[in-house]
Formats: sequence, C-alpha cells, structure tokens
Amino acid sequence: MGFKEARAFGLLAALLVQGLALVVQTAAAQSVPERVEPRPRANPREAPWRGVGKLQSTAGNLRTTCTGTLIGVRMVLTAAHCLVNARTGRDYLPSSVHFIVGLEGQTYAAAATAVELIKGSFDPSHPVETRGADWALVLFDAPIGTADRILPLSERPPIPGTAVMVGGYAQENPNVITADKSCQVIGYSADAWGRLLTKHNCRATRGVSGAPLLVRTDDGWSVAGVNVARSGIHLDSLAVTTAEILSRAKEAGGFPAR
Repeated sequence: MGFKEARAFGLLAALLVQGLALVVQTAAAQSVPERVEPRPRANPREAPWRGVGKLQSTAGNLRTTCTGTLIGVRMVLTAAHCLVNARTGRDYLPSSVHFIVGLEGQTYAAAATAVELIKGSFDPSHPVETRGADWALVLFDAPIGTADRILPLSERPPIPGTAVMVGGYAQENPNVITADKSCQVIGYSADAWGRLLTKHNCRATRGVSGAPLLVRTDDGWSVAGVNVARSGIHLDSLAVTTAEILSRAKEAGGFPAR
C-alpha cells in the first residue's frame, strides 16, 4: 500500500470511528418505541464478539450505521435494510459501504471497503411483508482481521427456550459493543411469503440491526440468525434464520456451516 492509499484508508477509518456524518434511523428500527433498558458492554477482543463489527454506509452527509458479523475472511453478514439509502430507496454503492472490526472507543483491529453486495428478495418498500429475506452478504476488498474472528452459520434454527445473545454497536453507544447476554428464543413467526423468523427476547435497539443471533453449542459459538426488527407490544425481537443464507454464503466462499 502506497502513501496515498494508506492516508486515504486512515481517513476512512477515522470517519468510521468518529461518526461525523448524519445518522439515519432505519425504518425497521422506527417501527416501535425505543427500549430504554441498559445493556452491558461486551469485550471485542473476546469470543464471540471478536467477529462482530460496525457496518457503515455513506452518501454525502448521509450515514447509515448497523452491525455485521464476519462469516468469512472477506465476508460480512448483516441486514439488507442496512444497505438501503433512505433518500433514494436504493442500495448504497458497494464502495460506500465500510466495515470495522474490533472497534472500542478510538481503537480498532481492522477496516475494509465493500466490493460486492449479495442480497435476498427483501423489498424496502414492503419491509414487513419481505422481512424473512432481510439479510445481506457484503464482500470486501481485503481480509478483515484474522481467521479466529470468523463465526460459522448454524444449519438449524434454535428451538424455543434456547439461550441466545445479541449484541452490536447501538446508536446510543456507537463505538462500543453492548449486548444482551441473558435471553432466549421464544418462538417463531413468518413473513407474507412464509419465510421463517425467529422470535427472541434479547434487548436490541437502533444500530443493532444486522447483529448476529448467537448460539453456543459443544462446538462453540455460531450465528443462528440476523437481528432485523422488533415486533409486538412486548417489543420482542425478530431474527432472519440462516436457512436461506447458507447456500448463498457457500456459493460466495463463506465459512462452512455448523
């Protein structure tokens, strides 16, 4: 990397950390009132949070921030609505999508710029009806961190009662990971096309869209879904299951399933 490239990369990383542009609140996050319960901080140097990072998309002074998960050395899993420009209704250009992992305060482990976006059939003009397809794979221009940060995808949705965790870079704490580590799967629902969604009671807020629904097995941590929305009077959360994502991730060179 030459001096100009290194300087440009440093400026990009600084913008990601400092968050100087306008934050856009996604439509899914605005659908119900904000939760106010505090979530404890998580350590981005420890598993499974080593694989969780901040995703940021920009267009001029417009900025959308979400959470993403490393599932391959160059691949991040997030929510599809995180990649939609709220002003145009279209996806951000890949070159305007950035990911930073290991972010804590003003320090981070690695950052990269997207080169390709792979999405399901999520329709931002009909977000509720197509919520079961609200997932995206983001391919980057360089490896992000080390292989021990990668989290595999679960091949089966967790059954009700399974202990899970959800954590990410919430907008009220944009430079630290906060997480609900004591929650569980409470059931299932489906979108208008019959695509399965996992209901869980983890406390998630703006900025945690795209965060992984984490499950621990005898083999270690895996991603059982992508947190996309909250629903109902009790503000239960919804996560897209990994069933539809698995084959696309494998085709794109993602990490093997577990």
